[in-house]
Amino acid sequence: MFVRRIATSLVLVLLSLAVNGLAYAAPPDGAATSKQLLPTNNPEIFAFPTPPKGFDPRGASDEDLAAFGIPPRPPIIDKERYQRWVDMVGSIRTYVTPSFGTPTNIQFNNVAPNWSGTAVRASGKPFNMVWGAWVVPYVDQSDPFQMSYSSEWVGLDGVDNKQVEQMGTIQVSDKLFGDCKAIPCTYNYFAWVELFPDDIAPITSVPVNAWDTMYAFIWFNGELAPGRLYFYLANKTASVGTAFTLAATHGVPGMSAEWIEERPTVNGHLPPLANFGSVTLTSMGFETADGANYAANQNPFGPFRIDMYDGSQQLDYTVATGATQDVITWERSN
Repeated sequence: MFVRRIATSLVLVLLSLAVNGLAYAAPPDGAATSKQLLPTNNPEIFAFPTPPKGFDPRGASDEDLAAFGIPPRPPIIDKERYQRWVDMVGSIRTYVTPSFGTPTNIQFNNVAPNWSGTAVRASGKPFNMVWGAWVVPYVDQSDPFQMSYSSEWVGLDGVDNKQVEQMGTIQVSDKLFGDCKAIPCTYNYFAWVELFPDDIAPITSVPVNAWDTMYAFIWFNGELAPGRLYFYLANKTASVGTAFTLAATHGVPGMSAEWIEERPTVNGHLPPLANFGSVTLTSMGFETADGANYAANQNPFGPFRIDMYDGSQQLDYTVATGATQDVITWERSN
């Protein structure tokens, strides 16, 4: 499984003990050398080295960007996309080695009635990169007797196949039996990554709070390490970013690209959708394997909107408000 149970992880750590009692896992076959990739507390995820203090990706070489796991720089002549890239990576001042939490009972799915947002199908040109941004919404309890959940993510695949390479944030409201004025509410916000149908891995090294602006890039590149996916997550508000890589265990990705609001599955069931008010997904774009890039809502592949349903009840609705922007508005919990 993508995230092994704790007992399995302990065995792997013991087997990989090196000098001084420190645990180091060998880099995966076909990946960069051990000087380029670093082990994490999840044996299947390897981290890129963190850039030195004062590192500015705008003036860095392509080789340095690749070595630190920072998304490839678009051509400067493509002014709009280059400026979007600068906004996404140039504002990050602190890079951290990623760390990951233990498996949870939360799972995200391939395309289902609990998705809303925008998706684009590949047509003869597989997609090898997807990116997007969003502001983490403040959520409110939508059912006084149950915990409620909502999540935003960007990803590849899942529309016409049963794999999804995805990364995002989740909001959980566990206010029960009353309102926040009578009983203090507890909210849980965190980032996560998943190669569906495997388990999600909470990303614990990047802080997430309501109203934070998050950036996510996912790309598949065979030049540095064939058969691997690269993930870059940044919190612009906190100015913290991280980069890591995973084996593409479910095959070559890229049959579709998505920018999604989801009601995740918890313990095999769909909980109430947390009242997130409205969420704006921005900077939505993707790149094909031949290097052409497109805006999510203006491209020759035919983007399509998705609204979330629970049976016949519509839970939210999606409106495209620009070539690279969607607004998703909450309607009801279930």
